[in-house]
Amino acid sequence: MKSWMVYWEDDCSRLIKEPIEIGSFRYKISPMAAWQPIIADEDKTVERGKLEIVKIKKIALPENTMVSNLKLLRNELGVLITLCRFGKPFLVEEKKEFNKAVFLPIHDGDIRKGDLLGVLKVYFVEIDGRKPTEKIPEGERRANLVYFRDGKVIREEVEIKNYKYIQTFVYEYVPIIAATELEVKKGSIYTIDVEEIKIPSNTILDSLYIMRNALGDVLDVKLREGFRKVEDPKTISKAIFVAVRDGRIEEGDLLGVASIHHVALKRFAPELLKKEVKAKIVYTDNGNIYRETINIAPYGHEGTPNGKWELLIADENKTVKRGEFTLIKVEDITLDPKTVVSPLFVMRHGLGAVMDVYGTGKPKRIEDPQKITYVLFFPIFDGVIKRGEMIGVLKIHSVEVKTSEKLVETLKKLASTLSLNMDKVVEHPDWPFLWR
Repeated sequence: MKSWMVYWEDDCSRLIKEPIEIGSFRYKISPMAAWQPIIADEDKTVERGKLEIVKIKKIALPENTMVSNLKLLRNELGVLITLCRFGKPFLVEEKKEFNKAVFLPIHDGDIRKGDLLGVLKVYFVEIDGRKPTEKIPEGERRANLVYFRDGKVIREEVEIKNYKYIQTFVYEYVPIIAATELEVKKGSIYTIDVEEIKIPSNTILDSLYIMRNALGDVLDVKLREGFRKVEDPKTISKAIFVAVRDGRIEEGDLLGVASIHHVALKRFAPELLKKEVKAKIVYTDNGNIYRETINIAPYGHEGTPNGKWELLIADENKTVKRGEFTLIKVEDITLDPKTVVSPLFVMRHGLGAVMDVYGTGKPKRIEDPQKITYVLFFPIFDGVIKRGEMIGVLKIHSVEVKTSEKLVETLKKLASTLSLNMDKVVEHPDWPFLWR
């Protein structure tokens, strides 16, 4: 079967539509990964709710790498949406360079050259037996942390390294639950108080993708304490939420689920939350909104380095407007039980980026089979998505779902291996593929 890749001419003068073959592609992720800062390279005045394409200091990535956004708001003016470039999208197998990012402000203000916009997670992957041959360049950059204090914007200059770490493939799920009530309007962005979530040290945050609330999606979360290092414990107190329908958020509603990934830095000291909670799932059925209270026991998963990509293909024609989140029908993707997914972070369609995926009806457990029928799409240009066009790529991994107690056992087994000196690890001749 054929689909269509849609991208801008290098000078952004016109959209090009190129036929591609539809298929699944398999890969293997290394346990070694890295972070790279995303730093503004221009001054720009921003307005709440209006996207900006911001010039950034060039990010160069070796072949056989893919990236995602390190969650937890890194600039309190707004949310990093995606990296973008004009021209044909890079393949994972190719060397890549980016000099632009899409930023969605949640406050009015000014981005200044040198401001930290976000942090990129860089994964090394093996494809068809081909392993990455290069490493992330060493080095430090100076950047401004941007946050509010007593209603004023503060810029604090810091040194940020291209940092290396080891992934454990062990994740703990934490529900993001509304701690307030408010009316929401389709397309609007809200900063919502949530029940506080204490995040252990030596963890990074991601989303458990597939939208968990029919009214909208969590784009990012914010810490009570402001900025904290990965090595430090921290507390989530707010969620940045985009509404896809008009409605009312109630106290106790499940807004989304955070996925806490245990990693090894200079030392590895695993901690788990082990907290059982109640929440209300919010879903649609025949156009009506329903709520159902459920108990959520502490659990998570242990993954494997093996995954595959599936193309997200539009199954309808849809007019999109710059900066207006929209749900787009896609060709069904049926997921096996015990499967987790995430959209590829870099935009794959000239008109915008896939932020999340969605299946209608009551949210399913990871243990159950489920079907992806829609994507949450963020347009950065006006235009029309045509049926048959590729609008994104979905990463799919099979996992073993585990209780909190089983996760603790797994992490203890890993602890001695992961208490390694990172500088020694990356000198290993098999880096980044230390484990077979």
